[in-house]
Amino acid sequence: MTSTEPFRIGLLGHGTVGGAFAELLDARADEIEARTGRRPELSGVLTRSRGRL
Repeated sequence: MTSTEPFRIGLLGHGTVGGAFAELLDARADEIEARTGRRPELSGVLTRSRGRL
């Protein structure tokens, strides 16, 4: 039996690696859900600073 609740993922940082991970997670969410039975969901990102706007 599979759960319909997503599994939540939090990121530490949203630089080069964190940003790429977030994009891949979004792009491959369907495949991950098909393999695990649960859809990944980015629940939050923790950064030291907001950077320049």
